[in-house]
Amino acid sequence: MTKRRYGYLIRIPNTKDLQVFDTPITQAFYEKVVGENPSLFKGDDERPVENVTWFNAINFCNALSQAQGLPPYYDNNSGAIIGGDGFRLLTTLEWDYCCYVNGNSYSGTSNTKNLNKFAWYKKKETTRVRQLEPNEFGLYDMNGNVWEWVYDKSYATRKNKRRVMGGCYKSGYLNFTKDKITTFGASDKSDLVGFRICKGEM
Repeated sequence: MTKRRYGYLIRIPNTKDLQVFDTPITQAFYEKVVGENPSLFKGDDERPVENVTWFNAINFCNALSQAQGLPPYYDNNSGAIIGGDGFRLLTTLEWDYCCYVNGNSYSGTSNTKNLNKFAWYKKKETTRVRQLEPNEFGLYDMNGNVWEWVYDKSYATRKNKRRVMGGCYKSGYLNFTKDKITTFGASDKSDLVGFRICKGEM
C-alpha cells in the first residue's frame, strides 16, 4: 500500500535554508498529526484545514516536529520561540517574499485578468489544494482559499492580534496586495483562516 503524502517542502531560492510547505495544511494532514478535524467545510480532506486558532497552528508545528524527531520550535502554552530545527509558521517578511515573487502584485501574476489561474476567491467555500497553478517558487494557494496565520503580532492594533496573509475564498483581489493588513485574535477561530508551515531560516 502506497504511503499517503500530504505535501512537499519547497526550498526557497536565495535564502539560507528556508523550506516552505507547498500548500496550506490540509484537513487530512492536520487530522493525521493532531487527531481531529475542526474545519467547517468537510467532505474532502484535501481542502485546507480552517477554523483553527493561532495557538492551534503553533501546537500543530510542535506536534509534527516531535513526530519527526525534531525539537519543538515553540513553547506550547505561550507560543514563545524556543528555536531549533522544528517546524514553524512563516513570518510576515518570509510570507511576502514567498508570495510576491519577482515583484508581482499577487502570487503568480500582476495581472488581475490572470488571477483566477492562481487564486480561489469570490467563492462560497474553500476548495481542495493544488487545483490552481503554483507561483514561481512552486507554492499553491498563496492567495485565496484561506487566510494564513503567520507568527507576527500586529502592533497596529491590540498586541493580542496576529496577522493573517493572502486573502481567502470570500475575498476580492484587493485583499491580496502586499500592503493589506488583516488580523485576528490569537484565540479566534474562523472558517476563513488556516495556515502554512516552514522550517529553516531565511
